[in-house]
Amino acid sequence: MGRNVEVNGSKVRVVSLKPSDMTSKKCNVSVHLKHKLNDKERRLSGVMCHSWSCSRCVPYMRKNWLAHLDTKMREGEVVSGRMTAPKPIYILSTNKRRWETIGKRVYRAGGEFATVEQPDSSLIIFTNVDVGGESVPSLSLGATLKAVIDSCATGRKPIRTSAGWRRNVAEDEKHRSNYTLINLLRVPVGRAVDEVRQHGVNDVREWESKSRFGADYAVPEQWGWPQVSELDNDLAELEE
Repeated sequence: MGRNVEVNGSKVRVVSLKPSDMTSKKCNVSVHLKHKLNDKERRLSGVMCHSWSCSRCVPYMRKNWLAHLDTKMREGEVVSGRMTAPKPIYILSTNKRRWETIGKRVYRAGGEFATVEQPDSSLIIFTNVDVGGESVPSLSLGATLKAVIDSCATGRKPIRTSAGWRRNVAEDEKHRSNYTLINLLRVPVGRAVDEVRQHGVNDVREWESKSRFGADYAVPEQWGWPQVSELDNDLAELEE
């Protein structure tokens, strides 16, 4: 499966690839949490390793990089206290050796760039400096950017950027948590959710955010502490 994308005035075939089915050991665990104000409100949250070799993390990283770069490329510049219109984006396909020369031109011009490595080791370059290639209005870039990121190589870090377009993962995931830890579980979220349901809990709400995934559930009102403690212990003892 794939699609053609216009780069350098010609059609470039980008292939939609799935990462390996392997997940890292870190991604095969989850955390069991309880709400700070109501300990009957519980959360199971997946732990992510952010590896480009992990089949669980790669879809999240592709989605997050797409949103991040799309936003960066649409940004204007502040000149004399006023925001200017965003610069056009130039897209070209090249190899790593030629990129060394092109990258120096971008740096000397004070521009920004993102390189996206493809499975054949070629690079597709996005930059706001005219170094050749196809000029695309930044507001019309979304579909091409998505196709290129969806097809990027896995197993290594395929996306690299200049400082101005760099993605701060720590900042992306910064959040104020209303939950506190009960236990670190040795199983993925899905297996923990199955265990919760086997205990007769029907109010389970699975969710997915920009950088996390998991499930919330409410301890049944009629349960006493022995039943709650039994569920907590059974979850803690789960093993793959």
